[in-house]
Amino acid sequence: MTSTVRVTSTAAPARTLVLRAVGIFAVGRLATLAWILGVGAHRGLPMSQTIGYWDGLWYIQAAKGGWPSIAPNMPPETIGQDTTAFFPGYPLLIRFVHLAGFSWPASALAATLLAGAVASAVIAVLVRSFAPARVALLTVALWALQPESFVLSVAFSEALFTALAAATLVALLRRRWVSAGLLAAAASATRSVAAALTVAAVVAAALAWRRWRGSGRWRPWLAPLLSPVGVLAYFVFLRVRVGSWTAWFDVEQRGWHMHADPGVSVVRNSIRSAHKTVKLFVHPHETLVPEGITPVVLVAALVLAIVLWRMAAVPIEVRLYGVAFFLLLLVTGNSYASLPRLLVPAFPLLIPIAQWLSRRSIAVVTVVLALSLAAACYLGVLWFDTIRLATHCCAP
Repeated sequence: MTSTVRVTSTAAPARTLVLRAVGIFAVGRLATLAWILGVGAHRGLPMSQTIGYWDGLWYIQAAKGGWPSIAPNMPPETIGQDTTAFFPGYPLLIRFVHLAGFSWPASALAATLLAGAVASAVIAVLVRSFAPARVALLTVALWALQPESFVLSVAFSEALFTALAAATLVALLRRRWVSAGLLAAAASATRSVAAALTVAAVVAAALAWRRWRGSGRWRPWLAPLLSPVGVLAYFVFLRVRVGSWTAWFDVEQRGWHMHADPGVSVVRNSIRSAHKTVKLFVHPHETLVPEGITPVVLVAALVLAIVLWRMAAVPIEVRLYGVAFFLLLLVTGNSYASLPRLLVPAFPLLIPIAQWLSRRSIAVVTVVLALSLAAACYLGVLWFDTIRLATHCCAP
């Protein structure tokens, strides 16, 4: 009887934590989604365009037509581009949701919202394992309401990758090596920066191996060994499909001019964008260039990465993932304007802010989160003015 009471009393707070985390995510999505769809409708744009613009165009096309597939009737600037550049994790989730009978844009939106809700719950559980519940919920709030969180309301893969990354870290902390490896493998089939999870898995396995006593000492190494299976399977698929081991790299370079470098392009572009940053804050109405906020985000992320690394109370696996994720983005040659958006899955970088906010009043927390949500709405609309919307592949 005592055991039953203890289990019930432990499960109740955990269930409450998860429900609150999902509720916070829902509030953020209701606000950003209503705003984005409202502005789109005001401009005469259907949901298929507001949900499936830019990368969303390609994710939905991959879900509909597979890989590789040159979409017909695409804008001229897409010459040399095809769905090969987009990992299959998120498009396959869209395809699965589409089985319920939703349109393709609605399926993409449902997939994003479902993945985001799961990510919020798992982040809360993860952070709660080493910090108070207030810090865990604030971390979720900062992630769900951050300025770039509008991508959690459209057809982008950040929500799914975050859910898989957080679940991988939970499995690593609980020493569930096979589960951690399989979750990391799924993440590696979603985004290339899943290599950050492999780094965390290697260190976790090494630490466990040193402390292991008795048989099965090799088991921790299953996590890092399984972690790249997803991306390797995708490369094998492309080799069979198009006859090239380097198809993904080729399309990335030919179609999007992406190539790895040691961070030189990031530094160069940051210097060039400095005046745009100043202009953005001095005369916001005169600039609609996302690159203007990128230097600010990168400097903030660097500071947060340093602070996070010095937080001994945070498990080394979580710290490694956050820092490694940030460093990988700097050297993978991603589009400079997209870097703030690509940082969305680096939720451990938000833990220092969450801890700081946990010691502040409700009024301060409310103001910070409200301003962050307002920025998310602003940036969501900003994208309507800076990129070409998808008009051909995403029709309901």
